[in-house]
Amino acid sequence: MFDIFSLLDGSGNFEQPADLMQTGLICTKSGQKAGAFCDDTRQAFLPKERHSANICQFHQIVHLDEDGEFRVNSGCYPVTSMKHKNWFVLPPVEAWYYKSWTSDYKNLPEIYPGCKEFFLANEYMEPIYPKHRSRIYVPIELDGSPGKAIFEVAHQNKNASLYWHMDEQYLGKTTNNHQMDLHPLKGNHRLKIVDDKGRELEIIFEVISG
Repeated sequence: MFDIFSLLDGSGNFEQPADLMQTGLICTKSGQKAGAFCDDTRQAFLPKERHSANICQFHQIVHLDEDGEFRVNSGCYPVTSMKHKNWFVLPPVEAWYYKSWTSDYKNLPEIYPGCKEFFLANEYMEPIYPKHRSRIYVPIELDGSPGKAIFEVAHQNKNASLYWHMDEQYLGKTTNNHQMDLHPLKGNHRLKIVDDKGRELEIIFEVISG
């Protein structure tokens, strides 16, 4: 194998298959082919057979109040007074990891007072573990004592406080790092997490052992 490598010039450059490529716009944030709501784009070579695929799915148009401060929609705010802006939006888990590597991610604006019922809580919170409707295993320690599983939730706002409840019992509060060590008994459980804005996330799961 090394004898074969020695025949290369060491430059690491390969000739681009020009016949199989064509130029197109890509979104600089997602790396996918630019969609209608991508403001920041650049030209790049794309494979011809994939030229129409992978349109950026992370940019969307956001409707704001006339001051551009809060999010609204037609169910709670007059359309004629809205402002519209393109926004890079990641799901909560991906946003949590993205923000740990870069500081240029901007959270969605808060929801206009009186409009909260028209938006979903899962825009802000998403379970990392366990997922909704999942079946999990909670271990027993080597000494026979009950072990624990690490439950974790991602929130779009890194400064948010979350209040944890399981089966109607209050468990505690988390800030910044939203993890909690728990040992739920075998069977079905309902985990409810409420943030400091009153938004709720519900996770139903089953413990199959422990």
